[in-house]
Amino acid sequence: MIGESSREYSYDAVFFTVGITPNVDFMTGNMSKFVSKGIVVNEYLQIPQMENVFVAGDVSNMIEEKTAQNAEYHGKVVAYNVLALINNRELKKYVSKKRLMVISLGKYCGIIEYKNFVLTGWIPALFKWMIEKMVMRAFSKA
Repeated sequence: MIGESSREYSYDAVFFTVGITPNVDFMTGNMSKFVSKGIVVNEYLQIPQMENVFVAGDVSNMIEEKTAQNAEYHGKVVAYNVLALINNRELKKYVSKKRLMVISLGKYCGIIEYKNFVLTGWIPALFKWMIEKMVMRAFSKA
């Protein structure tokens, strides 16, 4: 069961996808040539020379903040590209860019950072709380 919604989901496999260091241990042997500070990907988030294998999230070698927000964008590009590959359409490039970051430092303190702008204190904490509520509400309606 997920959360308090009492909904049940069936699945074939579950992958634990949180942590500090990306786990690329499964890329041993012949696959280890594709690991360099994460799994090497091209602009379409494919492993080079393996057009049917896509990589998304912190485990990729993309040089950007390793955030859930970026992982979500990776997932959208990968989903689009899998369908494009199946339907023989042009793939979409992933464009990494600096995004707004809102970081919680507890209930009453946080940080908002975007490019050269930084704001700390209770306003970012409130903003982070509102973002989390909106995201969780969206998931509960799915």
